[in-house]
Amino acid sequence: MLGITAVTITFLKEFFGLVIRIHMTDDEIVKLVWEVMVLKRRFEDNPYSLSLEEIKVLRNTALTRA
Repeated sequence: MLGITAVTITFLKEFFGLVIRIHMTDDEIVKLVWEVMVLKRRFEDNPYSLSLEEIKVLRNTALTRA
């Protein structure tokens, strides 16, 4: 090891009455944030270019921030 420690963050998400635990490293969180930012920009520029799954990701992100 090079002395680099991986930090794991745990999210708890309710899914149809069940609580799901999601573990993500810092790198995974950064990647997710950047991907959502790119989707938001694409949606602003051309909303019809997004797939249904990409729109669902944006909707779920907006719901969790509300």
